[in-house]
Amino acid sequence: MSRTREIERRLGQLSSQSDDLLTSVETAELWPRFEKVRHAILIALTSEKPQAQRELSTFSWSGVDEGIHDHNGHIEGTVNGIKLDIDIKGTTVDDQPRYVVDSNGQWRLVHSSEHFMEIHGSYTSADGRKGAVRFQVGNAGTPFEAYWLEVADGRLRLEQVAHNKDVFVADSLVNKRDQVTIPGTRIELPRFIEG
Repeated sequence: MSRTREIERRLGQLSSQSDDLLTSVETAELWPRFEKVRHAILIALTSEKPQAQRELSTFSWSGVDEGIHDHNGHIEGTVNGIKLDIDIKGTTVDDQPRYVVDSNGQWRLVHSSEHFMEIHGSYTSADGRKGAVRFQVGNAGTPFEAYWLEVADGRLRLEQVAHNKDVFVADSLVNKRDQVTIPGTRIELPRFIEG
C-alpha cells in the first residue's frame, strides 16, 4: 500500500473493504532500514576497496560443460554501521548462440548469456536489531528480495518482499501455514526463521 493510502486508511477516509482491494494492487516502499541493508550489501559486493572482508571463488567447468562457471563467496564485516554475514552462490554461462522465432515467424540467431545469483545471510542494524535477507538476482531465475526482522521472541519475521518493481508488506501476502507466496510466482518463503 502506498504511503498516501496508508495515511488515508489511518485517518478513516477509506473503508476497510476498499482498503482490502487496494492492498493487493498497490505496493509499499521498501522501509529505510531495508534500503540501508540493501545498500550495504551492494557496497560490499561492488566496492573496489570493500569495508567488509569479501571472499569470492569461481570454478569453471571444462569438457562438455565448458562455459559454465559456479561462484561461491562470503562477506563478513561492517558497512555503514550495518554488520553483515552474507553467503553468495551463483552460476554464469558464457555467451551462447541459440535460435528463436521472431515476430515475422523467421528463425533468427541470437546470443545470450545467463547468470543467476542467490545472496542470503544475516545483518545487525546500527540500532542493534537483527535481521536476515535473501536476494535472488539474474536472468536465469525469478528476481526477488526478502527481508526479515527480529521480533520480541528472538525469531526473525518476514516483513517485506520486493519482486520486480513491486514491494509488498509480508502481512498482505497469501499465507500457507508458515509460508508466504510471492505474488505472480510460485516462490514460497518462510514467515519466521530462527535468529
